[in-house]
Amino acid sequence: MAWANRSGRGTRYATARAVHLTALGFGPKLTHEFLTTRDMWRVAPRPSATGPRSLVMKRCDRAGLPATDLKRRAVDAVVWGMPIVAVDAMRQAFFRDAGAGYGDILYWSKPTAWTFQSTTPNGSTRYIYFNFNLKDGPFVLDVPAAEGAGLFGSIVDAWQVPVADIGPAGKDEGKGGRYVFVPPGSTQSIPHGYICVRLETFNGYCLLRAISTTSADVDVTRAIGLLKRLRLYPLARASNPPPQKYIDMSDRRLAGVVQFDESFFERLARMVNEEPISPRDFFAMSRLRALGIEKGRAFKPDTFLTPILRQAAADALARFMLGVSGGSRVAQARTATSSRRRRQRPAYLSDRHQPRRR
Repeated sequence: MAWANRSGRGTRYATARAVHLTALGFGPKLTHEFLTTRDMWRVAPRPSATGPRSLVMKRCDRAGLPATDLKRRAVDAVVWGMPIVAVDAMRQAFFRDAGAGYGDILYWSKPTAWTFQSTTPNGSTRYIYFNFNLKDGPFVLDVPAAEGAGLFGSIVDAWQVPVADIGPAGKDEGKGGRYVFVPPGSTQSIPHGYICVRLETFNGYCLLRAISTTSADVDVTRAIGLLKRLRLYPLARASNPPPQKYIDMSDRRLAGVVQFDESFFERLARMVNEEPISPRDFFAMSRLRALGIEKGRAFKPDTFLTPILRQAAADALARFMLGVSGGSRVAQARTATSSRRRRQRPAYLSDRHQPRRR
């Protein structure tokens, strides 16, 4: 059993595979998809009594993949899925630690401390945070004019892609306005006067900063009063919005940091099931199937897969830490050194001692 690749012997394997697939009646497009997704297929040599060996295609499911290949896919899944899993970690903390629900707004009346556990907070800001889900329809965010204090931030989708700014840099220009978050694929008409924000995901969040002009108590009170004029509600209830619930998290813990263990893949599977699949993610999704992660499928890793996922998450974390600590430059230097050593062939090796290239 051999893996096909893009050079040397693998090139001839790939060519033979293309000929074989064409002979079986596959069109050029499907043949190309099979060849480019090479790690999902293996080339198995089969002896022939009348001529040279032929090649057949064998589909690899999870049971057919060795642990090393599963681990490699799992590490790649962590790197690919980190943004959307981080959103789920914050969302679950929003539900669990704050006791909040969609439509509620969290805020910090004091500068944040260690108790605000998210990816990149700072200790000098009064944050406003909320999650939303558009599965049942659009949501409205009513933003007051930034008077007597600053109010700015961004609306972000489930992949942490900013889709709109709020405040002086946003479409409201700091004068206030009503933003409406529209789910993917929606054809619902939006009433006049709203600032329409179309998302490619159903889940999203908003993180704002309330900035007082000074640290004096009167200015801080004014900034908190400004954030308490925010309103969040479904568009369907725009004519009679429900009472707004604000939750002060200053003295409470919000543990929204991703855990790099097997629970990472539970979060990833949950978000994959909740969100639409973009064409740009087709290849990544095809690799997730071997890990038991697929849209419309319950994620139930067995005793063989669970330790592989746990170790893969730990390895991915180590890679992240190596990158932020400058270790990537060290790794590049080691790779360059190894390449130079390979090029310096020992003198005792003549051309006839070199492996024959096929």
